[in-house]
Amino acid sequence: MGKKVLKIAIVVTLFTGFFIQYQRRSPKRHYSDFHMLYFTGKRFLESELIYTFEGNISYYKYTPFYAFFISPLALFSERTAASIWFVINVIFFLALLYCLKELIVKDKKRFHHYTLFYSLTVISCLRFIIGNFHQGQSNIFMISLLFIGLYLMSRGRENASAFFIAFSILTKYMPVLFLPWLLGRKKFRLVTKIVIFIIVLTILPAFKIGITGVLTLHKQWISFLFKSSLDNYSTTCFPNQSLLACLNRFFSEHSIYSVNIFHLSNSLVYIIFFILALVLYILAIIPTKNRAYIMYDLSLISICAGLFNPNAWKNFFIWLLPAYATVIYYLIYKKYKDKSVVILTAISFALCTLTAEDLVKSFAGDYFEIYSSITIGALILFFALLKLKFKSVKNEPETTN
Repeated sequence: MGKKVLKIAIVVTLFTGFFIQYQRRSPKRHYSDFHMLYFTGKRFLESELIYTFEGNISYYKYTPFYAFFISPLALFSERTAASIWFVINVIFFLALLYCLKELIVKDKKRFHHYTLFYSLTVISCLRFIIGNFHQGQSNIFMISLLFIGLYLMSRGRENASAFFIAFSILTKYMPVLFLPWLLGRKKFRLVTKIVIFIIVLTILPAFKIGITGVLTLHKQWISFLFKSSLDNYSTTCFPNQSLLACLNRFFSEHSIYSVNIFHLSNSLVYIIFFILALVLYILAIIPTKNRAYIMYDLSLISICAGLFNPNAWKNFFIWLLPAYATVIYYLIYKKYKDKSVVILTAISFALCTLTAEDLVKSFAGDYFEIYSSITIGALILFFALLKLKFKSVKNEPETTN
């Protein structure tokens, strides 16, 4: 009991210090990406255009429902709203870690390395975790909603599971990648309920703007999404670590970077991207004999979510957290005897996290991103998990999931 109290005290102290640091840092940076969410909420409440290239803030690309959801924050001062959003994200991040533990750890009574498991999991993605908190982004909220839903699914709470998964999809659209996997596992009723919740949540803004307003916003959103996300600059620039951006930098005729090897047309690069994405996704969702343990599939799909997003800036790779957590648990369980997985995980961590600007200094940060270090690190982690997914079932510990 004493150790548990001490651990809770340490966690509370760490996040309190982090919160104080955020309070001092964020106003100087004009609240970073949260500034966009805050003023989108204001625009929504005042019935102004939210999908626009005008103004001096970042473009809002999320769903109309999400603008409706965040709009109550705009009733507060920006400092207060940012603080509330920070606390919300802390709560959801802790919930995410709990749900990952519940889904990953197979024999919970015999596993005695939770502190090590949590510590290594957080360290593995610390760059992305801190970045999301500092910038007030929605990625932690999105992935937490999804894995809360998946955890509830594993506990047979179908209605609550469908609600959280639907909410996640309407925060950012990449969680939709998990629906084919659910269909493959014959979760037809769950998927039906997810679709129903998506429809219900999509209609909710009608209480403020009416059904006609909802339809108009969706037309504007879809049009704006293509204009602001699939232009040559967005899908080629070095901050974008998606698989598509990596291919564009190396192979597109529009690439302005020294890493460019070939000068292929846009259409050909897109064809290569779709073929690679399809192969990776099939490998992620294809069933194996050990169907009882779902985390290899979920982790592989999570990596795909990061890689397939056309605008995957580095903080979006918080999606690697479930994958690292799954591999870390496996290595702890096996006492690090699987040397190939140890090496692949270490290389992935070096490419994804040890290339952070604060570690390599600003002169080298762009260099690593131009060479798509996070993209390559994510792919290496993908193949480490793939090795575990298809290895002999008899070598796996028993599962309680």
